[in-house]
Amino acid sequence: MKQILLAFLAIFSTIQATDAQVRFGATVGTGIITARTESVYVGNVSDYATHEVTFTGASPIFNAGLTYQNKIGWMFMQPSIQYSQYSVDYTVEAFPQSYRGITEVNEKYKSIDLHAIAGIHSHNMRLGFGPIFHFLVGFESGLDNVPTYKENQSTLSTGFAGAVGYDLKAISIDLKYEGSFKTFGDHIFFNEAKSRLKGGPDQLSLAITYTIPYK
Repeated sequence: MKQILLAFLAIFSTIQATDAQVRFGATVGTGIITARTESVYVGNVSDYATHEVTFTGASPIFNAGLTYQNKIGWMFMQPSIQYSQYSVDYTVEAFPQSYRGITEVNEKYKSIDLHAIAGIHSHNMRLGFGPIFHFLVGFESGLDNVPTYKENQSTLSTGFAGAVGYDLKAISIDLKYEGSFKTFGDHIFFNEAKSRLKGGPDQLSLAITYTIPYK
């Protein structure tokens, strides 16, 4: 990942040194998490199943932030910084069900995200790719009602994005797919065992940006 960042910085420095089309803007967007429903069982120290935890879906993602767009020749670079928030939903079924039933809980995420998208452009169309860094600034989990739940949440996660964009004067529209290098189960431990939830916060999003020229 360090090598990728250095490559993007080198490209950025090269573009800055030339007669480029530079624009700054504010962006807002929304997206959906594409992970599928899945379940895991939670056992006690005697290896008896005490709960079933099921990922059932997620809320729409909201994000807003600032972006910078630099075009030169057929290349472009578009780094941005954004605030994002969303929640993830679970059902928790305790055994025996007749005693405790099924409860619905969620986890809430708030993060500051850095995007470093670069690629090619032609006739107002853009095609880009690059890394994403998520810095967690807020997290709440309703899974703490499971007796054996332990949290091991990281403040930094990474991923990648591929984006298709269209620029129409001051308005830019971007359709983006984001893949994450983390799963929902990475921070969830029951006793000392990490959860086997394999889905992650991969997302499909749409963003609209209003830009003004720098020069």
